[in-house]
Amino acid sequence: NKDLGCGVHMTLSCNKPLNDNLKSLVDENGMFYRRINEEVLNKIDLDELYYEFCSQIDKVKNAGIEITHLDSHHHVHTILYFKEVIKAIMDKYNLKIRGGFEYESNWKESVIPCIDLFYDKNVDIEFFNNNIAKIKSYDICDLMTHPAFIDNYLLNSTSYAINRAKEHEILTSKKVKTILNENEIILTNYKNL
Repeated sequence: NKDLGCGVHMTLSCNKPLNDNLKSLVDENGMFYRRINEEVLNKIDLDELYYEFCSQIDKVKNAGIEITHLDSHHHVHTILYFKEVIKAIMDKYNLKIRGGFEYESNWKESVIPCIDLFYDKNVDIEFFNNNIAKIKSYDICDLMTHPAFIDNYLLNSTSYAINRAKEHEILTSKKVKTILNENEIILTNYKNL
């Protein structure tokens, strides 16, 4: 799909790193820590983090995929302690990035605001009617969603599985398309920005 905008969903809190010997990023089993809390943050070597995130981006790039933007699992790219690493990555790759930062940056032109409310109990067609003013308050925004077809891997790897099928049904419905059209919301992706 040549019109698809494909981002790199950098991870630091799911599965294993691409690189060996990154001692500060993994638990005793060599897996990323499931949650990045204060204790884990105090262990993380920022050079290792930069190396791992660049490796993840380069793996996608080397697979021949045109990368249009960056974001991350559990929003780890927004953590204040990682600010300089993310800035260095932004400088290196010159890509847009999903917003939601807990800090101010001087690279606002590369940050796309994120609405992350379409999740869990808010997964409903009425979400769009109830949040249209928030969506329209931005010139451009990233509405974070998690649509999917459910398979065995998904059922066994996340607690957020069933609602992904519900999200898919809602996001592909004619009713949502009508709501967006009536409110002059144009659907796009990072490739077109």
